[in-house]
Amino acid sequence: MSTPTSLTPSPALTPSPAPTSPASTPSLPPTSFSAPVQYYEPPDEFIQDRITYVKRAKIVNKGCRLGSSHIWKYSLQYIRGSDQKEVYYCHECTVGKYKQELFVINSTSRVRNHLKQKHQINS
Repeated sequence: MSTPTSLTPSPALTPSPAPTSPASTPSLPPTSFSAPVQYYEPPDEFIQDRITYVKRAKIVNKGCRLGSSHIWKYSLQYIRGSDQKEVYYCHECTVGKYKQELFVINSTSRVRNHLKQKHQINS
């Protein structure tokens, strides 16, 4: 298996539930939209800061229920290779060309704060 060395997205697109930046809908609140924006399909695996991350859906055989929080509209779960912890991959960071912060998933509050402060996305 080859290991990608960057966060370069593949050309496939997946639906997005919200705008990619507040400037894209200046007269509407950040969570209001009329048509979904498209996110690029994130890589199955990537390396950041010398740590390999693999998409959880590629490792886990059984179905994965993400929960009802709005944060899952903007993200995917990855498994960090160094300690096997599940981390949050933010689609908005990829679209905005920000470095992924890759929060360990133990609650949604830190991720909600990230979406609100960095991307102006409220619950």
